[in-house]
Parts: sequence; structure tokens; C-alpha cells
Amino acid sequence: MLAAVATVIAGGFVWLRVSALTAGEFYAVVVEVQNPEAPPSQWKLLPLQGAEVTAVWRGSTKEDPVNLHSGSQRCMGVRTTITNADGKAIFLKWYAQWGDTVLEPFTSASKTGFVQIKDADKHGENWHAGRGLHVLRRGQSEEQGSRQIALDAWCRDRPDLPEQAR
Repeated sequence: MLAAVATVIAGGFVWLRVSALTAGEFYAVVVEVQNPEAPPSQWKLLPLQGAEVTAVWRGSTKEDPVNLHSGSQRCMGVRTTITNADGKAIFLKWYAQWGDTVLEPFTSASKTGFVQIKDADKHGENWHAGRGLHVLRRGQSEEQGSRQIALDAWCRDRPDLPEQAR
């Protein structure tokens, strides 16, 4: 009986540790505001197909002298994909190395001929898109693509990031 309990506890520990090493499948959504002249509470949103979405995972490696628990983070992985007809950008599961810790990803989105919704577009309403939702409107943009925006914002610390993580 004691051996069975010890086996269950050990198995649970291994399962928890392995689950911390994975970045599970998730998706981000990109929508277009059809009527940006209206306040957000009246916006008509449609899925935006063909938008580029980049996800960046941050965390710490087992070799880091100061790790995630101490407040230090680094860029652990970068993936870029294109939205489907439903406006979804699907990111498949990937595994970090044993001993590494990976946090929830940040995402950025872009598409030629579209710009991100800005505070001025909100017409004074207190509105926020929420994590994983990207709201764009038609317009000319001088912005870089989502991949370059993400790398500049979250991965400046990792010029050594392996290509398979990009």
C-alpha cells in the first residue's frame, strides 16, 4: 500500500514537471473593425483572414544564474503563423528543455493595409481587447510586421535564440 502511494506521488510530480516544460496548443484571434468611427460598444467585428501573428514565450533556463522565480526572464521561443478564415492563428504545442520554465505567450498581429486600434479609435470609451485578441482597422501603416514587432519588444535579449525556436 505504501509503495502504491509513493508511486502515485512520484508519478504526479513527474507529470507536473513535464507539463511545465510544454507550451500547449493555443490560438490568437485577429478581427477587423468594420465601423471604426463608432464607439467600441457598437463596433461590428469580422474575422480577418491572412493576418500575420507572432507568439513569443518568455521564461528561464536551468542554466540562468537568476531564474524566473527571481524575476529574470528571457525569450524562450518565437513562432509566426497566418490567420485562417475564422481569424484564428493556431500555434501548436512545443516542448522546452528539461529544467526550463516557460510562461504564457505574448502575441502581436499585423496585416498590410491595416493598423492596430489606438486609444483615439476608442472615442473615449474604456475598452481593452484582452489577451490573444487583436483588433485592427483599415489604414496605412508604417509599422513593421508582427514578427519584427515581437522580436523588438520581447526578444532583444536573445540574439542567440536557435532557429528552430524562431
